[in-house]
Amino acid sequence: MIARTDRIAFGLACGLAAALIAFRSAVWIWWPQSHFDSDQGVYGLMAKHLSQGRTFPIVMYGQSYMLAVETWLTAPLFAVFGSSVILLKLPLLALNIATAVLLIRILMTDGQLPAGSALTGGDSEFAMTGGTGWKGAGIIAQLSLANRK
Repeated sequence: MIARTDRIAFGLACGLAAALIAFRSAVWIWWPQSHFDSDQGVYGLMAKHLSQGRTFPIVMYGQSYMLAVETWLTAPLFAVFGSSVILLKLPLLALNIATAVLLIRILMTDGQLPAGSALTGGDSEFAMTGGTGWKGAGIIAQLSLANRK
């Protein structure tokens, strides 16, 4: 059972992470002309076709190896609200936020880090980069150390 103060700290850390992710993504979501490439156009077409019931794609059109997860997440939005670039990018924003929430939860429970440290991925620059300069290494190192306890 998680203590009430930990639940509050977890909620605040997740809220701050969601706000930071939304702020970071705002330009690309609300101003589609800032970045829109051919792959996003193909995924948009696939989502439109799926929402209309014309096709049921498993992989990206023209490919045999890239799963169409984004298409399946976007199609219900297209069916209800119509197709737009903003709706095409919202499921990716939701996936980014869900990933941050899960990482914070794992670092707080398995890594036994306080909410603030879980939000930043660790306490020091070395922990953040694992000494390699790659930020993902710190999270992986912390998870592997947490499992040794």
